[in-house]
Amino acid sequence: MQTVPLPNPSAAQASRPSVARQNEVNTLDNAARAAVVDSFRTRSLGNQTEYMQGVKRVDFLGRKNLFAGLTRARDGQDRWDIHFVASA
Repeated sequence: MQTVPLPNPSAAQASRPSVARQNEVNTLDNAARAAVVDSFRTRSLGNQTEYMQGVKRVDFLGRKNLFAGLTRARDGQDRWDIHFVASA
């Protein structure tokens, strides 16, 4: 399997969540992986802090998704569900 080059933070900046996201990216097919990396590069362009934090969950949504709102969880738990819609 081909891995995608993502930022390689120093040992002091490395964190388990970013390693977990890297593993998730590497399990995607080539097209999905390219979309995540493209979204990450667009989001972090010119922002070294964002770049060093690596891929985030929002990058998995791609560039054509818009925030649509929050709703209370339907199962009664004390949490919120986030909603996105595809943009035109």
